[in-house]
Amino acid sequence: MKFRLVIWALLWSVLALGIACKPTPPAPEAPAPLAPGPLSAQRPAVVERLERAVHYLASDELAGRDVGTPGVEMAARHIAAQIADIGLQPPPGQADYAQNFQISLGRIMGEATNLAIGDTPLERGEDYIALSFSAERGFEGEVVFAGYGIRSEEHDYDDYADIDASGKVVLVLRYEPHDAEGRSRFAKRGSSRAAALHAKAQTAAEQGAAGLLIVNPPEFHASGEHELIPLQRRFPGGTVDIPVLHITPATAAKLLAAANAPDLITLQRAIDTQAAPNSMALDGVRVRGEVELAERKVPARNVLAYLPGVGPLAREVVVVGAHYDHIGLGGPASLGQYGQIHNGADDNASGTAALIEIARKLRQAGPRERSIVFAWFTGEERGTLGSNHFIENPPVPLDRIVAMVNLDMVGRVRDNKLYTMGDGTAEVFSSLLDELATKSPLSIQSIGRGGMGPSDHMPFALRRIPVLMFFSGLHADYHKPTDTAEKINYEGLADVVDLATRFVERMASLPRQQYVDAHDAQPMMLRGPAETRVTLGVVPDYAAADATDGVRITGVVPGSPAEAAGLKDGDVVAQLGTIEVGTLQDLTAALAEFKPGDKVIVIVRRNGEKVELEAILAARGG
Repeated sequence: MKFRLVIWALLWSVLALGIACKPTPPAPEAPAPLAPGPLSAQRPAVVERLERAVHYLASDELAGRDVGTPGVEMAARHIAAQIADIGLQPPPGQADYAQNFQISLGRIMGEATNLAIGDTPLERGEDYIALSFSAERGFEGEVVFAGYGIRSEEHDYDDYADIDASGKVVLVLRYEPHDAEGRSRFAKRGSSRAAALHAKAQTAAEQGAAGLLIVNPPEFHASGEHELIPLQRRFPGGTVDIPVLHITPATAAKLLAAANAPDLITLQRAIDTQAAPNSMALDGVRVRGEVELAERKVPARNVLAYLPGVGPLAREVVVVGAHYDHIGLGGPASLGQYGQIHNGADDNASGTAALIEIARKLRQAGPRERSIVFAWFTGEERGTLGSNHFIENPPVPLDRIVAMVNLDMVGRVRDNKLYTMGDGTAEVFSSLLDELATKSPLSIQSIGRGGMGPSDHMPFALRRIPVLMFFSGLHADYHKPTDTAEKINYEGLADVVDLATRFVERMASLPRQQYVDAHDAQPMMLRGPAETRVTLGVVPDYAAADATDGVRITGVVPGSPAEAAGLKDGDVVAQLGTIEVGTLQDLTAALAEFKPGDKVIVIVRRNGEKVELEAILAARGG
């Protein structure tokens, strides 16, 4: 392990020297109009460059381009080399193409973090992990078992009623009492507020506990029984007043065995079946430990280039962007196999390569009336961090930015169909897209007219800058190791480049548009909540995302519960179990009510007929 860290540190020291590219010569002074219609004579070269770029960006060599890794830095250097070759300038006030900043990867455990049962030390990161909201200090005390660690007047339930937790280290189960089907006894859907980990910690602190140990219950949660909650996970509510650690069931078993207490599953079943506390002191068992946390920050960079305009509108700017990072070896965002390289060919090597070609075409055509900033953002997968940094530190004043065009997942064009989001944020966008579609083999369909959505256009929309995102649709390889370069439709990607280039060209000359917020009430979401524990394995049809009478699907994930149950392309999911499904958000919320292994009836509409299927839900990411 130390040898591997040394090698990575040496590689990082070489790659982290930064992107320092010499300023480029000025662009030609007179604009040359783009030829109308598809540029068929240029298409083969464009396709070849797109394919070469995506294969490199999505190669195993770049290891998924996660922030803080050599792979994402290699991608940044590749982009910088390409735009230098094209002849683009750095943005005003910058000596090179790099917009440097830092990204926090969350908190990490310091070397002082430890936990021991009596005099027997446990393995940090293997037997236990600190939680991000934990207090940072030492603790020691006798151990008491406090059931689910809940006090609730609303539900007439108190795990602390018959024990003294003052000065003790409290052991509690995750979640809350279950019925015979494994559902919460306190909530009709999901869990009650009392089950929140932060709430359990606050309750323990109010009882005077010296520390809190949380363990996954074995009954009804077997698939995640041995998993420790990632320290990077954020929780609302801030830091609590006591140290909090998540321990494995094996660690909890040692505590219980040392006190000759019943095992964990026996204790859980006693609480669940009786719907009553079963708390007790673990006589003679003491633990001691300490929590030390630190913020892990890594260098990051957006890659920015500039094409100055000419004439009275040259001070105004159109921003064209795409994120170049991905999720590396997986982690919480993965929907596939943790630990494998997630190459991210469509997400978003496709948009990254497309933006390079758009920059090339506009540079060759010459300056437009407005200036153009090309922005390759990092940190999108961790919450639009790069585009947020751009907004907070813009290379030109925000009031000069007239529009932002975003390309995210544009490499899987099917049936010549391209989707847009944000086309309602400026009055002219829809008619302009209709006009451009007549000169393109692509048909364009809106899947969300507002500017709110989880990609790099949203920070601009929040500042009331008109936005448009191009998107070729979701697919079964999203956030999986199988999103690879050979699955990209490069001819379709070239068509996206043509159309997006023409859109940017027109935005560089049209009268300035005011932001329209009429469609922002319902944000278009591409990603489901991380709390969903199960998957059905359907691929939603985002062209029908505005529907409220069910979720139309365009296919199923191979090997998924949906495939096994017999769901098909074109089915409309109308009900999951007893929960009616009207929208994609309804389906996501319904899945959150189930656990891996649950058998559920899925009611779909197929060719106008109601069809009832049975699915056995699988663990998310499994």
